[in-house]
Amino acid sequence: MFENISKSFLDLFKTIRDRGIFKKKFLKHHLDKIKTLLIDSDVSVMVVKKILQKIEKEILKSKIEESFDPSGDFIEIVRKTLLQIIGEKEFNLFDFSKRNHLIILLVGSKGSGKTTTASKIGRVLRKKYNKKVLLASTDTGRPAAFDQLKQLSEYSKVDFFEVNSKKSRSSFDLAKFSIARFKSERYDTLIVDTEGCMHTDLEKLDEIQKIHKIVNPSDTFFVIDSMVGQDAIHSSRTFNKKFPLDGIILTKMDGDSRGGCALSVKEVTGKPIAFLGTGEHISLIEPFHPKKIISKILGTEHTFHIMKDMKKNFSINIKKKLFQKKSDFYKFDLEDFLEQLNYMKNIDNLKKIVRKIPYLRQSVDNLIRSDIDESLLSKMKAIIQSMTHEERKNPEIIKSSRKRRISLGSGTKVQEINFLLKRFQEVKKMMNNFKKNKKFFNFF
Repeated sequence: MFENISKSFLDLFKTIRDRGIFKKKFLKHHLDKIKTLLIDSDVSVMVVKKILQKIEKEILKSKIEESFDPSGDFIEIVRKTLLQIIGEKEFNLFDFSKRNHLIILLVGSKGSGKTTTASKIGRVLRKKYNKKVLLASTDTGRPAAFDQLKQLSEYSKVDFFEVNSKKSRSSFDLAKFSIARFKSERYDTLIVDTEGCMHTDLEKLDEIQKIHKIVNPSDTFFVIDSMVGQDAIHSSRTFNKKFPLDGIILTKMDGDSRGGCALSVKEVTGKPIAFLGTGEHISLIEPFHPKKIISKILGTEHTFHIMKDMKKNFSINIKKKLFQKKSDFYKFDLEDFLEQLNYMKNIDNLKKIVRKIPYLRQSVDNLIRSDIDESLLSKMKAIIQSMTHEERKNPEIIKSSRKRRISLGSGTKVQEINFLLKRFQEVKKMMNNFKKNKKFFNFF
C-alpha cells in the first residue's frame, strides 16, 4: 500500500538529509519535486496546490535553516500538512455508547466494491461486536447482485433479506420491505447495498436519493475504488452534493493504488475516511487511522515504534544531565562516556533502529560504527577506569606521560587510548549538537 508514493518521498528526504543543511532558496526546487510526485500519485491538481501552499508557509516561518536536523524538520512539516488535509479525527462507526441500532446505506459508482464492502462490515459487526446483522440489496439493475450478496452473507454468517415472491420488485419496494423486516425481527444493524451508477447518470442518482429517503439511514457511506485516479474528484464531488454523506470507504487499496485518491476525496468532500478495503477476502477491511496512513505515504510507518526503542537505548542519567544543564554549557566528559559504553550491550538493536529512521541515521552514525565490538568496548571501559577522576573530567590534560601510565594500568596500547579519545571527541560533539536541538529534548 502506497509503495510508489512513499519511495518518492523517501528519495526526496534522503536528498535533503545527505546535504546536511536546508536552504530556503532551494525551497521551490523541493516543492516542485513534491508537486510532481503528488500528481503522479493521482492527487488532484487543486489539492496539490493547497498542500504546496501550506508546506511553503510553514517552512518560511520556521527556523529550518538553523536546525541540527533539517531533514527531520522537513518531514515533520510535510507530515503535519498531509494530516491536516486527510483529517486527524478518526471515524468510529462502532461506538454504540450513544446508539444501539445502525442503518447503513452504501452508495457509489459501478464496480467500486459496495456489495463486498457490505458483507465485510456485517462480518465485523457480528464477529467483533456480537451484533445481529441484516444485509439487503436494492440493486435491480444487475441480475447477479442479489445472488452475490446472498453468497457473501453466508460467508460472513449474517442474514440476507430475500423477497419470497418471484414477482419483480422495484428498488423502492425492496427498500421498504428490508426496513420492515429490520424492525419486525429486531435486528441491531441493517446494511443496504444500492445500484452502482456513474456520477453523470442523474436519473439513477435521483432514484437512489429516493431510496435514501425511504431507508433514512443513520450512516451513508460513499464507496470508491482507490484506483480510479483523477476521476475520483468528479465522482466524489457529485455524490457529496446528492447525499448527506457521513464518511468515505476506499476499496482495492491492495491493488495498484497510488495513494492520491485518499487525499483528494477527503479534501473535496470534507467527509472523513472511515474504512479501507485491503483485499477481496471478507476479512480484509480495516478502520482508517490517519496518522498511520500518512506515515505509510511518507515511508516512515515504523518511526513511532522505533523512537520508543531509541529511548530504551539512551542512558537515563545522561538524559537527566542534558535536561538539567541545557540552559548552560554542557560538558560531556569521560565519566558520561563510560556510562554510555555500559549501555552499548544493545548496540546491534540500536543499529537496526537508527537505520530505519532516515533523518537520524547520519546524526548518530559515529556512536554506532560497526567497528565497535564487544572486546573493544571492554578495552575502552578498562582504559577509562584506569584514569584518575581529574582525567575523566578533563580529558584534555591526558598527554604522553599520562597515556603511558593508563596503558600500563589497563593492559592496552597507547594507540588504543588515542582511538578512545578520538571516539570520545566524536560522541561529545554529537551530544552537544543534540543539546542544541530542541526537538531532541522534546522527544526524550
